[in-house]
Parts: sequence; structure tokens; C-alpha cells
Amino acid sequence: MRPGTLQGHLGTPALRSLDSAVLDAVDGKGRITYYTAATDSEGTLLRQRVLQGEQHNEAFSRDGLRWECAVPLPSSAENASALGFVWLDEMEAANLIAETLASRS
Repeated sequence: MRPGTLQGHLGTPALRSLDSAVLDAVDGKGRITYYTAATDSEGTLLRQRVLQGEQHNEAFSRDGLRWECAVPLPSSAENASALGFVWLDEMEAANLIAETLASRS
């Protein structure tokens, strides 16, 4: 399937929630990479943003429903994988945030 074609769009998994809180949570400036821990049953969501050469490591807070500073994450997906982190695409990250919001309701 080629991106940008009807067939390509039909093969894209659906976003479960278009809640504004979910959309705000995945909105960010810079190059963003999302991770979760492979052994984490609660689905902790981590992200690494690189903006103008500066790296920001953040965790999504289940209590405050916002991004908070986190310990430094590995600088590459390969190193993250070696440490037990699983890379997530933006859609998977949004769905994880939607699940967090739904569990609070």
C-alpha cells in the first residue's frame, strides 16, 4: 500500500478517541518519540521530544493527566529496546492516553 492513497488510508488503524484531552496530549513541538516499558502492566507512557537540538524526556502523569519531566531516555530506539522500552507510534500513544482517560471516568 502506498501512503496518501485511498488503499493506504483504509489500512490505517482507527483512533479510538478524538477527545480534545487526547489530542492535546499527543500534540507537541519537535521530533517526538513515544515509548512504554515492555513489562509495564499499567501502560506508562514516556516521550522524548527533541526541539532545536535540546532533548526533553517526559512521562504522562495518570494523576494530573499531563506531561511531566522524567529521567533521561536512551537517545536511540535500539538503545531503548535494549533497556526494555517498546517504541509506540503516535496512534498507539493516543490510544494509551484515551484508555487512561476512560479508566478515570
